[in-house]
Amino acid sequence: MTKIMISIGMIIFCIMLGAVFYQLNGEFNGRFVKSMWWSLATVTTIGYGDLSLEKDSSRVFTIFFMLFSVIISAAAIANISAVRDDIVREKKATAALERLDFTMLKHMDKDGDGLVAYDEFRLSLGVNGPDDDAAMEAEARKVMGRLNPNFQRFKEPVSKLSGGQRQSVAIARAILFNARILIMDEPTAALGPQETEQVSELIQQLKKEGIGIFLISHDIHDVFDLADRVAVMKNGQMVGYARTEDVSKDEVLGMIIMGKCPAGAEPGPGAMQEA
Repeated sequence: MTKIMISIGMIIFCIMLGAVFYQLNGEFNGRFVKSMWWSLATVTTIGYGDLSLEKDSSRVFTIFFMLFSVIISAAAIANISAVRDDIVREKKATAALERLDFTMLKHMDKDGDGLVAYDEFRLSLGVNGPDDDAAMEAEARKVMGRLNPNFQRFKEPVSKLSGGQRQSVAIARAILFNARILIMDEPTAALGPQETEQVSELIQQLKKEGIGIFLISHDIHDVFDLADRVAVMKNGQMVGYARTEDVSKDEVLGMIIMGKCPAGAEPGPGAMQEA
């Protein structure tokens, strides 16, 4: 939208520039509307009609003004085309993600909002009304039973659950719609050892069920314990990617810190170039 507004502003500026010059140069007996029309016709090439210039200085200006307006119009059209292309790409990407059934897993609010576990499923389903409590609890128990059969605290506020249990609820809510791919951003962040182990077991269970997982983590131990493949980015560029069995932790650390791609990894555009 900003690019479109800039493009429109560029064209308006160009038209006003020409109109002001013709007005100050005494064309059309000082009638600004005619000066504006002449400038508009020059920029848009819609035709001058019965109007004509009287002064040579105006004619010379018009020659250069035409060239200037062509450049401005081309830049404006390029901006608008870029916006259109961005919209098309975004729609295609959205459609692709919908076909893949992506779900972005967000952390459960550790401060709590008074909701109990099955209320989180209610929000996911967009269901309102007190008459659905039994159905929501039954659905919560069904989904949680796949991941953590020992979880029984369905009627307790989320704020009272442990970090690992909150993540269990968040993961269960994410797979409620049979998502085939989950994006998990630092799922074990700020969790203790026991809770981290609990979440790791949940991730392993999801893998066994055939759910694809994009794990974003700064903990290299998590990466090697849970991931089949690792990709390293540095300064916004891909350093490289590899199967975890083909690289060591030290080599991955070298990719992170120095951007050095080891022999067992496929280099990306962000990999350090060998001298």
